[in-house]
Amino acid sequence: MPQKYTMRSKEEKLAIVKRNLSGEAARMLAREIGCSDRQVRDWVKIYQTEGEAGLEPKKKPGNPAS
Repeated sequence: MPQKYTMRSKEEKLAIVKRNLSGEAARMLAREIGCSDRQVRDWVKIYQTEGEAGLEPKKKPGNPAS
């Protein structure tokens, strides 16, 4: 069953990224917050290349709900 889309704040993503970088497994963190471990690894990669600014929620073009 597909997971429900959840908009995460920069602060929430940053906390998960820092926990992962300190040694906690992406799979366990993902299970805790209800997303995929791939998503956690993507946030870490973005954080490492763009810094905290890269974790800002981005508005999607054409989506009036965002």
